[in-house]
Amino acid sequence: MSRQRTYHFEARLNSLVKSKQGIFLKVELTPNDIPDELSTAAVGQRFMIAVSEIGDMDEDLGEGERAVQLAGILCRTPDFQEYMVKIYDQPGITPTEDSAARILKDYLHLKSRADLKDNVKARRHFGSLKDSYDQWLVESGKAL
Repeated sequence: MSRQRTYHFEARLNSLVKSKQGIFLKVELTPNDIPDELSTAAVGQRFMIAVSEIGDMDEDLGEGERAVQLAGILCRTPDFQEYMVKIYDQPGITPTEDSAARILKDYLHLKSRADLKDNVKARRHFGSLKDSYDQWLVESGKAL
């Protein structure tokens, strides 16, 4: 199976509409920030989206802070919880936010997920783990 591309770009939320069909977000993207491959994607193509606030005054929080936020978001995600328990391979562990956080910290040799902010080596390992998780989502049919 081919490796799925990951895209990173900035967007600004313009509106949010709730209806019987779902929740619709209207976002504003800066044309220079959109990767060419994404701008030519077929209409109807589905994407998995992770969202993290950039911060006050449009100030970029930096790679470390984004990694901390992403780790928190992922640990609250049931599929990530399941994946972390699967790779930890210890019987009797229930997939929960707490177990995912505990396994992630152990896997990355961290005392706290907040340590991702300043630990470049752990962020690299976290990026590899995230890539493996994304691949697992695709292979297991869980990816959107």
